[in-house]
Amino acid sequence: FWYVRADNLGDAGDLVVSALRAIAITGRVTRAADGTGVANVRVALFRNEFGSVYFTTDTATDGNGNYALSTTLSATYAIRTADNFSQAANLVHQAYDGFRCSDGSYFNLSSCGSGSTNFTPIALTDPTTRTIDFALDVAGSIAGTLTSSAGGPVAAATVSLHGANGQQLRNTTSDALGRWRIDGVPPTGVYITAGSADHARTLHSGVECPNGDTYYCPWASGTQVTVPVETLQRVDMTLRRQQFVEGLSTVALFTLRMY
Repeated sequence: FWYVRADNLGDAGDLVVSALRAIAITGRVTRAADGTGVANVRVALFRNEFGSVYFTTDTATDGNGNYALSTTLSATYAIRTADNFSQAANLVHQAYDGFRCSDGSYFNLSSCGSGSTNFTPIALTDPTTRTIDFALDVAGSIAGTLTSSAGGPVAAATVSLHGANGQQLRNTTSDALGRWRIDGVPPTGVYITAGSADHARTLHSGVECPNGDTYYCPWASGTQVTVPVETLQRVDMTLRRQQFVEGLSTVALFTLRMY
C-alpha cells in the first residue's frame, strides 16, 4: 500500500509526486467448517487510544474471502468482521482474536467478547504488513409462529432479536400465516419480542413491553434463547389482541374565490 500525493498542479511546470508507505493489513475470511472463502463480509479496523476505540476504516471481502486495509498512523488497533451494509451474513462474527460478537454492526466492538475484554490489541508500526485471518462459524436460526389471543395467526408483525441489554440485533416480519424466521443468530443468547399494530409488543415469556416500547421491556423477566451454531430452534408466541377504534374520516373540499 502507498498513499500518493501530487503537488504543483499549475498550468505549467513539473508534476511532483511523493509517496508514503502505509501500514497494511491483509487476510482472508473463511467458514470454519470447511475453509471456504466468504464473499461480501465487512472487515472493520479500529484505533485504540487512551482506553477507547475509534472506528478507522473498513472494507469488504472479495469473491474468495480476501480483504485488504491500510492506515498511516502507528498505533494499537483492533479488527472485527461484520455484516456488509444491509446484507446480513449467516455467520457468527468475530473480533480478533476469536472473540465472538453478538451483532453484525461494523462500528461496534462492545458486542464482542464479554466483560471488559472485547478484542486482542494489535500493535502496528509504519511501515509494516500484517496478515490476520478469520474463520467464522455458521450461525444458528430461530423460527416460529405468532398466534393471536383472539385466535388465528398474526400477520405483518415485527419479530426482533435483542442482546443482553435489549439492543436490537436483527428483525423480520411474519407472513400471512404468522410464520417467521431469523438467520444469523449468535450463540451468545438472545431475547425475542414480537408485536403488530393490533397486537401487544410481547417479550418471549409472555411479558408485555409497557406502551409497546422495547426500550422499557423487562428483559430480566424474559426467557433468553441460546441457539448453538448450525442449528435451528423453534419459538412460538401468543400475542394479546388489543382493542382499537376504527373510523372513517371525510375531508370536505372548498373552493375559495377572491374578488
